[in-house]
Amino acid sequence: MKKLFFALPITLVITLSLIYSCNKVKDESANEITELKNTDNLNFYGYNYKPYQENISSRDIVTIRVKLWRKSEDCLRKLGVCKVQFFPPDKSVNIDEIGREIDIPITTSFDGGILNIYFAEDVSGYTADDLKLYVDRDIFIEDSNEIFESTYKVPDGIYLYDSTIGDFGGYSITIIKKVD
Repeated sequence: MKKLFFALPITLVITLSLIYSCNKVKDESANEITELKNTDNLNFYGYNYKPYQENISSRDIVTIRVKLWRKSEDCLRKLGVCKVQFFPPDKSVNIDEIGREIDIPITTSFDGGILNIYFAEDVSGYTADDLKLYVDRDIFIEDSNEIFESTYKVPDGIYLYDSTIGDFGGYSITIIKKVD
């Protein structure tokens, strides 16, 4: 009887240890899956991507720079539009072709409308929710070089992934011209 009295607690401790360790392995597996869905490492095509080059002439180009991080994450994480700026063309600058801060050529006659942003890699392993692009609040486009006489903004909202554009899909974001 005394042996049973001592064996029961030891058996109980071993059983609880096994249950705890199995749950821990399950939690670690769930964390690995979450990490795989992290969109912070995704990149986008920039200036020299063929669809951008097809619609411009060499004489009247300006650059629109889009920073593709979420504003509510201090422009450091997740998918979103954090900042947008206009720049004159500068041939001496080496323009990155892929990244999260991309330069897109547009014409000086740009009057607002749709701006396409293209993924530079396969995103088929992500869900539609993973690939939502957020504009947390209206973003007024900075034009410190006074290229345009009007102001422009990207309206707040959620932009959905479109698999039909570019090589790997992307987004069509709206840019609204506001006449001053």
